[in-house]
Amino acid sequence: MKSIKTVLIVDDNQINREILKKFLKDHYNIVEAENGQVALDILTKNRIEFSAVLLDLTMPVMDGYTFLQHIQEDSRLKNVPILVTTSHSESEKEIEALKMGAWDFVTKPYNPDIILFRLRNAINRSQLETLREIVYLTEFDKLTGLFTKNHFFAETHKILTENPKEKFIFVRFDIDRFSLINSYFGIAQGDRLIKYIAGTLPSLVKTAKYYTYGRIEGDVFAACVSFNGLKYQDKYEFAVDVVDRVKKVLGEYNREFDIVPSFGLYEIPDNSIRPDILYDRSTLAAKTCKGSYIQLYSWYDDSMEQQLKQDQNIANEMTRALEENQFVPFFQPKYDLRTNKIAGAEALIRWQHPEKGLIPPASFIPVFERNGFVSKVDYYMWENVCKTLRKWIDEGRTILPISINVSRIDLYNPLLVDVFCNLIDKYQIPPNLLNLEITESSYMDNPEIMLETMHRLQKKGFVVMMDDFGSGYSSLNVLKDMPVDVLKIDMKFLSNDGQDGRSESIIASIVRMAKWLNMTCIAEGAETFNQVQFLKNIGCEFAQGYFYSKPIPQDEYEALVEKEYGSVGFDVINSTADMFSPRNQEKFTNIFWAGESEIAKYFLEIKNPAAIYEFNNGHYELLRVNSKYYEYFDFSCNPTESPIITQSLMKCAKTRQSTTMDYSFTNSEGKIQFVSLKTEYLKELGDKHILLGIHDFKNA
Repeated sequence: MKSIKTVLIVDDNQINREILKKFLKDHYNIVEAENGQVALDILTKNRIEFSAVLLDLTMPVMDGYTFLQHIQEDSRLKNVPILVTTSHSESEKEIEALKMGAWDFVTKPYNPDIILFRLRNAINRSQLETLREIVYLTEFDKLTGLFTKNHFFAETHKILTENPKEKFIFVRFDIDRFSLINSYFGIAQGDRLIKYIAGTLPSLVKTAKYYTYGRIEGDVFAACVSFNGLKYQDKYEFAVDVVDRVKKVLGEYNREFDIVPSFGLYEIPDNSIRPDILYDRSTLAAKTCKGSYIQLYSWYDDSMEQQLKQDQNIANEMTRALEENQFVPFFQPKYDLRTNKIAGAEALIRWQHPEKGLIPPASFIPVFERNGFVSKVDYYMWENVCKTLRKWIDEGRTILPISINVSRIDLYNPLLVDVFCNLIDKYQIPPNLLNLEITESSYMDNPEIMLETMHRLQKKGFVVMMDDFGSGYSSLNVLKDMPVDVLKIDMKFLSNDGQDGRSESIIASIVRMAKWLNMTCIAEGAETFNQVQFLKNIGCEFAQGYFYSKPIPQDEYEALVEKEYGSVGFDVINSTADMFSPRNQEKFTNIFWAGESEIAKYFLEIKNPAAIYEFNNGHYELLRVNSKYYEYFDFSCNPTESPIITQSLMKCAKTRQSTTMDYSFTNSEGKIQFVSLKTEYLKELGDKHILLGIHDFKNA
């Protein structure tokens, strides 16, 4: 049965409303309103769907013009046809009403046939416009005007089937950590970026003979591009060019944003493959390079689908594994390089599967990170370690600090500090026994929240370690802003084929820099005797790696600690819990870098050239000079590696007493300069010595 449409009559004159109602009641349901305000309330507050409105222009409270203005501002009502009622002498009012959005008008005295005819036409036109809008919204994205996901798939299927001999490449890309742009700068700024990207897509595909492109969802875009006839020699050249062009346009958008795209590409082997499958496969490829600042794109291959099945199998078993305590901690010892004794350990998760045996973390942690399950597993490990520490204390065992890993997903928990505090309260363990390792890349995701969280954790007594330092691409910037207690240096710096010493120089510089910043260093991944000797020589305090021990089960770790320390008990060994915390170590504080300190001001204002030297194994290096230094020593005649200076520094380092020696050198003008060097001993750093030298020019 055909439903009857509803019409709203708005007129302050009751007689006029009765006349219109009489003409229309056999064809429509009628609702009445005596002014614009009442009519607006009826339209916005009732669930009745109105097909049209007959509107008088002159009314009290709210006239017809104001009513029209409100209608145009409401996206839900602007498609409701409005017919104004006027007299024959009110043509100016009719024109004004039409300008304000009225659809048509009917004049008084009313002709019932004309009213019915115009009303029916307006309603039919409204339904047609609504249908067109619905169709448009299903085919075109409202924000960008690009194809929607379904319409993009339909158009892609069309060009693929119509051109079976053409070679096509399917491209899918999105923006890494796009949600942070919305968080930092607001959704409106995020929408502007989406529209900007959409506006650049036509220029990226225009050289192709056949192409489609669209917005899938959020910040995800896709394109299908014919490859035949393009200027590229092969698909790899095509990929590099597309990625470079997208990077360029993103870099031009806003210098404040670090906008990094991730691309998944698929060379379509058969044009009959459904577009949704093409999209799924390109998405798999994109996931393999997600979060990488070097490899921004990846090609799909069949192994990815196999990996997806393996990941799904892991996801299917993970909840039961947690409930059945199949996840167990292994402990990899950390060694004090000065004493060669165990100084603690890092707790590393292993999956003891009842059928598959011991599963390494690389096989399941990435899956957990993608599906969010890693937060539950992390908490399970944290509590397990706290239980173990409590057990050792109760048993009177030697207690050394254990570090646990905190994933980047955990850092989004606003209650993270409370979680750790509740754990140490529950198991009654000192916070300095539970060290927290956070990867360097985690600091980059949300630095403001990370900084606040770190300060709160340190205030509660926890030791915070930056894991994998040097593996990222903003290490120094992160180190500048984040006051971590311990740096865990990634020993991957020491490449096996490095013959020029560059890697060693980098690690030595990191260790020295950490000492200036009052941080402890742990080298992670120490595997050979030569590496360990090198770490000792540069003053690194601790090391962890297969040279000392692989990750071992709890009982083996307990036996190892007891063999080395004996059962000395918690009260005796507890002092070692702070060995990783520079806040409780004797450290050389580089007061010369603190420009506001009195000693720093004294150093900078010394009237003679002055320098701070680092001396080691008969060689010295300038760490800092004052403003007078290069007034006397220009860069071309700086007396570096002077035998006399070396002799003076060596004597001072050996005796720890001030020394004075005279020397000479030839300056850039060919003149001989006679200088008296007074050297003062400042501090020992590992096997290095920090010395202050003041040069007195005799003929100056």
